[in-house]
Amino acid sequence: MNQLPSTPQSPQNGIENGTIDPDDPLLIAQTLTYVTDNGSVIMSFSSAPFSLDFKARFIFAEILVITLLFLLLPLSLHGLILTISIANLFLVAWFWYNAIRSVEITVDGALRFWIGNVEVDVPFNKIRSIRRIDGECSICSWGLLPHRGYLSTPSDGVAIVTSVPSTPFFMWPRSAGRPERTFGPFACPRLKIVFSPA
Repeated sequence: MNQLPSTPQSPQNGIENGTIDPDDPLLIAQTLTYVTDNGSVIMSFSSAPFSLDFKARFIFAEILVITLLFLLLPLSLHGLILTISIANLFLVAWFWYNAIRSVEITVDGALRFWIGNVEVDVPFNKIRSIRRIDGECSICSWGLLPHRGYLSTPSDGVAIVTSVPSTPFFMWPRSAGRPERTFGPFACPRLKIVFSPA
């Protein structure tokens, strides 16, 4: 009988005497990575994969930035090179921060958004409108600025307008029941989501 190789973390791959070892750290880690749904989600929409047009624009923009950096290098403009590099880093981070991973509809009619690594729940009575958008720029929908998300397929997408405040990336989301953040007469803009469903 062939014996599977064992590792320090999983003796005989978590199998002892033909049964699964419940104390196997690898098995525990794999189990914890899967979050079970409590049955509150009735429908889920994930973002469409990036279209070829979107990828081509992104690659072209990155090639342009890298070319610009190489052109500035012989001129000894180190401050400008550093500024462009950091700005490029922030733009790439913006893509992650604004990536709409999924939109879920719950049994009570609310919407649950996964934006980057943040989960945002929007109650049914806070949803103002849902409409189809197409033929717009993939990064910015000018009539909806400021918004979260972008069209991964520029020719097809959905805009969801809510009355929930949009929390800036440098602030932790507010707990339910807490007052909205304000700075004098200014408040956070309302949450607007733009994404291309798969």
